[in-house]
Amino acid sequence: MEKYTLYFKMNNEYGHEKNIPIITLDLKSMDKFTSRYESYVSLFNSFPFDVKKFIFEHMDNKLDLNEENQMKERIFLEDQNHEKSFILLSNLLDVIYVTPNELTNLILNEKMSFVELEHTFLRSKASSNVKKRYDFFKYLYETYVKDKKIICMMDSYDISKKLPMLKDDNLIIAAIATDKDNLILLSKKIGQKSKDRRNLAYKFKELRVSINKKEPLIDTDLISSRIDSKNNYDELIKEAFCKFRNEYDKEYEMV
Repeated sequence: MEKYTLYFKMNNEYGHEKNIPIITLDLKSMDKFTSRYESYVSLFNSFPFDVKKFIFEHMDNKLDLNEENQMKERIFLEDQNHEKSFILLSNLLDVIYVTPNELTNLILNEKMSFVELEHTFLRSKASSNVKKRYDFFKYLYETYVKDKKIICMMDSYDISKKLPMLKDDNLIIAAIATDKDNLILLSKKIGQKSKDRRNLAYKFKELRVSINKKEPLIDTDLISSRIDSKNNYDELIKEAFCKFRNEYDKEYEMV
């Protein structure tokens, strides 16, 4: 299973940038860990005392450990290939705990009508929310369909008859946006990988917020019933820090 590492980035007293590994987990466990906290400051404050003490003693004096934006810039998540991923805090618990079937049904609720789709190409007629929904389906196409085998499974017959002017990319985007079966097929395909499902839920949540649908993807009682708060990650954090500290001390022992 692919591992992700949460880091804290700081410049030390010698002006050198150092990325302190806080904890390494699979992505689902990482989300469960970070989503315990409502802010980057509270996430930082949860670190064991020795970690915070080291950062405080060795950081440059420009860093405010109680300033949310600064903490957001300093705490980041990477996979094994050093590709960054977004961090899910407690305001995104619904993204973590929504099931694949629930997510599919939510996406189906945003399916576009032929009229709405036609209006997106007649920009003067399309509402802002319609354009945002179209952009979401365009994202699905560009991320999960374009240049992939699944493109051959997207049924574009009906939309090609309704809107014969659509060609190539625009035709397949329209087929995804307006066809229930295409959306079900695509959602199930994406849902097979937890990383893709997580990213899709996050992107869909962004869409919902942008079109003023502020309620969670799933009921808060359902979220509460699915939260697993039994794990204690302190020992893993201490182990990661101990290894980092040994390497750090060797690097600077002659300074």
